[in-house]
Amino acid sequence: MLVALDVRRFDPGRWTFPHTLSAETNLHMTQETYRSIGAIVGVIIGVVSMALLGFSGLIAGFCFGAGGAVLGGILGERVYSMRHKNR
Repeated sequence: MLVALDVRRFDPGRWTFPHTLSAETNLHMTQETYRSIGAIVGVIIGVVSMALLGFSGLIAGFCFGAGGAVLGGILGERVYSMRHKNR
């Protein structure tokens, strides 16, 4: 099967970013962003703590990783609510 790219429809302006970051740009992180960052950090901390405690294997990795992700997500939401309490 041959796939051809239709270059007549290519619009280079469509691939530019409409917003540029400057000093006046207000970056707003949502609650989901805090939860995601917390979950990623939680997985990393869970796996590192697993290795430091001497555990190894698939089941231990799952337990420590999943536990870290859940706790990290919860802490991320709490950080969000503490930072946005007065708004």
